Amino acid sequence: MNEFGMSNFPSGFERRPPTPRPPLRDTGSSKPFLVFLLIVACIALGALLAWGMREHTERARLFERNLEIENSYTVVLAKRGDLASFLTSAKTQFYRLEGRGEANGHTATIAWQEETHTGWLIADKVAPLPDQETYAMWHVDGEKSSAMCGGFKADPTGTIYEFRSIDPSQSTAGFLISIEPDKNVKKPSRIVYETR
Repeated sequence: MNEFGMSNFPSGFERRPPTPRPPLRDTGSSKPFLVFLLIVACIALGALLAWGMREHTERARLFERNLEIENSYTVVLAKRGDLASFLTSAKTQFYRLEGRGEANGHTATIAWQEETHTGWLIADKVAPLPDQETYAMWHVDGEKSSAMCGGFKADPTGTIYEFRSIDPSQSTAGFLISIEPDKNVKKPSRIVYETR
């Protein structure tokens, strides 16, 4: 009713309360979407975790490699320091070895100390050998008898090899380098460098 006592509704209409709406039913259409989102999140998390573990493993491997390089570098520096001291000692004698055969035209130097029967081979352009062969260092005494002092592989950047004579009672007349199929040979077979 308005202020004049009249109804706002036209005549013939009756006033009814609004009909309640039925509650919305869950059709279940959002559940698959939520499951899909959960699966995508799990896959993304798994990929991120796998990447993190791979990255951690790679960093650990690089750390180990860097440590090996650092230790090798320290050893090289120490050896070079020892070599420098050895080469500048008044007790050191030098022997020049000339190449023959496949090493013809090449030379090598032996720095030798008779007192300790130790020496260093210093050589450039020593040809690399197949895996089944090795270079053998031989000490030659005054009676021209040779004794093996060890075996080495060539280094393309320059071969430096420290060795010791097994029989320190013999005087030194020179050195030989041979190519051998075995480190246990008793006499040099294929001589490629010798003292002249």
